[in-house]
Amino acid sequence: MSDRIVIDVCRDGWTKGLQLGIVQVDENGSGSGYRLHGPKYNGSSTPLLKHELDERDAAEIRKFLDEVFPLPKQPSRAEVLREAADAVAALIADGEHDPDCLVDELRLMAAAAAQGENDTRKGESAPPVVSYYIASRLPGSDTWERIGVRFSWQSREKADEKLAAIRERLPHATHRLITRTTVVTDAPTETGDAE
Repeated sequence: MSDRIVIDVCRDGWTKGLQLGIVQVDENGSGSGYRLHGPKYNGSSTPLLKHELDERDAAEIRKFLDEVFPLPKQPSRAEVLREAADAVAALIADGEHDPDCLVDELRLMAAAAAQGENDTRKGESAPPVVSYYIASRLPGSDTWERIGVRFSWQSREKADEKLAAIRERLPHATHRLITRTTVVTDAPTETGDAE
């Protein structure tokens, strides 16, 4: 037997007030819930009325809730995939991300989206993305530059490993880690056309 949802009315033993609650109950009769009205539960309650919700109850309640408290529109799978493809294309275009970094970047974007952040449909700025790269200075030079393939990493731990590796591989040069913070802001483009 799976979990059930129960709406119950109880009388508090201390205050004699009525309590209205909704509870998710497991197969053992245990569960947790939310008190909608009345004094806090203190263990002295006497059950007066209990109704286990069925699918029809849930559909009717959901209909009322959606009319008054609608959930934000969720993007379609096609919208999500299109946004991911655009993000990958932009990361590849800057030429500074290795494949692992691309995957990390997409995972960060997915995590931000799951928390309601980075919703470009609202015209808000995306949260800053931090990445790391290595700058090196050759003996006799005052210029810090990137040597070889221009990789960057989202993980500080991985960047530290790469820094240690290049210091061992090229000990004659000085190497340091650079933190790059990227902020993306989406805004409508003025086209001069009437809306």
